[in-house]
Amino acid sequence: MNQSLKEAAYNYWLQGLNVVLLREKKPLHEWRRWQTERQSEGDFEALPWSEADGFALICGSRLSNGLHFATVDFDVKMLAKKQERRAGKKLAAYLQLLKETGMRAGEATRLKWTDIDEERRIIILNSPEKGSNPRIWKITAKLMNMLNALPRKSQYIFGNPNPRAIRALFCNTRKKLAEKLQNPRMLKISFHTFRHWKATTLYHQTKNLLLVKEFLGHAEVDNTLLYIQIEQALYGQSNDDEFVVYGTSDKEEIKKLLAVGFDYVCQKDDILYFGKRK
Repeated sequence: MNQSLKEAAYNYWLQGLNVVLLREKKPLHEWRRWQTERQSEGDFEALPWSEADGFALICGSRLSNGLHFATVDFDVKMLAKKQERRAGKKLAAYLQLLKETGMRAGEATRLKWTDIDEERRIIILNSPEKGSNPRIWKITAKLMNMLNALPRKSQYIFGNPNPRAIRALFCNTRKKLAEKLQNPRMLKISFHTFRHWKATTLYHQTKNLLLVKEFLGHAEVDNTLLYIQIEQALYGQSNDDEFVVYGTSDKEEIKKLLAVGFDYVCQKDDILYFGKRK
């Protein structure tokens, strides 16, 4: 179901307007009876939302040919592309970069064109923040194309190495979108939200804390432990998430643990920790 489309249409329905679902600008269902009677909430819920790519509203005024409906210039499935046009190619590429790499905002704005290997679609972060480790990512063809579409008027990919300029653009765009969708929760989204999302998703997919630590460039695993808590809060904890954990500094014990399928997790106070699902 296209939940975003439904939420946007519901806001109009609450204002007393009857809703007609469209696909390629054509009605998906019979709508004429709603010219003269109010659409109930049950009728609204029963509309074929999974098939729609837009919606229209029943006008409340009678024209020469009777009541008619007009297409709303709003299509949530195309919202991302429209948002790219409004916010500009630079912001769209910047957000895609944060989504794929989990970079900090300042790290992303200081990226230079020389940090990109276009042929292999690789980005190298040579100037990490907060004492983090340098990192390297394989990016998607989509992101590579978005970056290549940006003007090369500076040694920096996004023009200004200070993140304040692009943050102002982001905040303005975010505000307009929150008002358009009547969803104030969108105002809580920040650049760092993308980093948290990427780390939490990566841990949920792999359950590999060391991998997440290296991906984020954390110097200490303690900084990465946060994402275990977030992941468990979002997805819950199942039996598949239970682990057997051993800590040792003995070389022979380490060999035995690796031989029976334990994975290295982290090191703390000269003790190496290994884990395996139960």
